[in-house]
Amino acid sequence: MFAAFWMRLLLTASKEFFAEEMSRPRTSAAMVATNPIESLSALGHTVRLMAPKFVAPYRMAGKRGKNDANDAAAICEAVSRPNMRFVPIKTIDQQAELFVHRARQGYIEERTALINRLRGLLSELRIALPLKASLMRRDIHSILEDLPGWCNVVIGDMLVHLADLDERLATYDRHLAKFAKQNERARLLMKLAGVGPTTASAIVASIGNGHDFKNSRQFCAWLGLTPGQHSSGGKARLGSITKAGDAYLRTLLVMGAGSLLMRAANHTDSVSRWAIKLKERRGFGRAVVAIAAKNARMCRAESRSAGRSRETPASNRLSTLTCLGAVWESSPGRHMLATWQSHRSRLRQQSNERTRSGKSVRARMTAPSDRRSRRRTRP
Repeated sequence: MFAAFWMRLLLTASKEFFAEEMSRPRTSAAMVATNPIESLSALGHTVRLMAPKFVAPYRMAGKRGKNDANDAAAICEAVSRPNMRFVPIKTIDQQAELFVHRARQGYIEERTALINRLRGLLSELRIALPLKASLMRRDIHSILEDLPGWCNVVIGDMLVHLADLDERLATYDRHLAKFAKQNERARLLMKLAGVGPTTASAIVASIGNGHDFKNSRQFCAWLGLTPGQHSSGGKARLGSITKAGDAYLRTLLVMGAGSLLMRAANHTDSVSRWAIKLKERRGFGRAVVAIAAKNARMCRAESRSAGRSRETPASNRLSTLTCLGAVWESSPGRHMLATWQSHRSRLRQQSNERTRSGKSVRARMTAPSDRRSRRRTRP
């Protein structure tokens, strides 16, 4: 699917682009094949990535008329929409970090499958092992010598493979911790409760500084942590979360939120108190999803603020004040200052007049009439 998408994107490029690329040496052509985004950006093009499901509705011929020409026309129509949502563009470093995350997740799935295979094989010999992985590993070594014949060999080989997977996962965890420690945005994200090195590095590698999202709520919806709406007739019906977007990021945030909620009873900070009250009011599952959504919003906000300077340097402030002084010393600057002061005094005068008129109106409304006052004072 992605290969077809890039083919359609290249088909819509200009003739000058192809002429320039053909004149380049083979090394540059290989770079275009491996990383076309940076090559297109270097040539002055603005690269936009869109999900295929957002482009398909703009194909005029529908599903039957799917070809390169109709796909290119649909891409051109979809990219011009003002509210089109684009996929965040990743750099080579971000893709390298995501390689580690994808490989680590694959090894975790392989380890889980291997543990289940061990438990299933031993169940045929009427040997029941605990469901928890640590307890299973403790008990399986005690019964390994009692297994008959080839059963001992097979289970022993599987345990060796399990130890190799554990060692490789520990190595990858150290790599991710190193990535998170070296990145400024990841260090800021790790200060949040429920966000560790793995989650922080995955978020930074996936969205960068988060400029592709209009606000933090949009990032939360992109992760699928917002409830699905089935509203009609003026009635708002909210269901379960949509589970759209990146399932890996959503899983990491939910796991971190669960860890935060389980440890909240031992802490007295504001986040822990809020989490405990939410758990008592809505239950454990909904509280975990709510905490994950809150962490997702805060992570995007921290990613946006990481690259901005929180305080203007003294040299910049001095130069700014010098420029302002030069502007005000000029005759146009004095004229602007006088105009602004007169406008400010006029606004203040109008505000005082409205205040006095309002007081007089309230006084007339609250003052008793003369007739009532005479009746009350009559003997």
